[in-house]
Amino acid sequence: MAMRRSIVIGVVVLFLVTSIAGCLKPDPNLQSPIGTYPKITVDFVDNVTKFYVEALTDVRYANMTIRAFHGNATYERNAENNTYNLHLTVKEKEFTLNVTVTDRTNDKVKIYAFEGDFTVRPEAEPNVLLQISIYNPNGAPKVYKVQGSDLPWSTIGDRID
Repeated sequence: MAMRRSIVIGVVVLFLVTSIAGCLKPDPNLQSPIGTYPKITVDFVDNVTKFYVEALTDVRYANMTIRAFHGNATYERNAENNTYNLHLTVKEKEFTLNVTVTDRTNDKVKIYAFEGDFTVRPEAEPNVLLQISIYNPNGAPKVYKVQGSDLPWSTIGDRID
């Protein structure tokens, strides 16, 4: 009987603590350390390459710039109005991409920059969705390939059909 009473009291206390914790307001200055990092999504569809830049979480950036260079041609999109995301469409298949993002959160200025060379070859290997080559000046590049059959949703789609 005493054991049952202590379990009931424990459950009631736990219920009260979780109820009160749910009513507390979260600290607006508390953010994930990587929450302001921008992510870059590259999509190739209908013979055009599309770039999307946005934060990992719900963050507005003070300034975002995407530039793609191909020979003498420059493609550029810029936003300076505290925006969530930015996109750029390029018809070229070989180019250098430059992304610069400025975050002014909590009176701190953070600048994120990315630059890389892209070559889009959808016909090279049909099952390869993405190939990343990391070039080393002292040796051969390291090549990483993402196969379509390696992705978890490839089997889920088969089960739905």
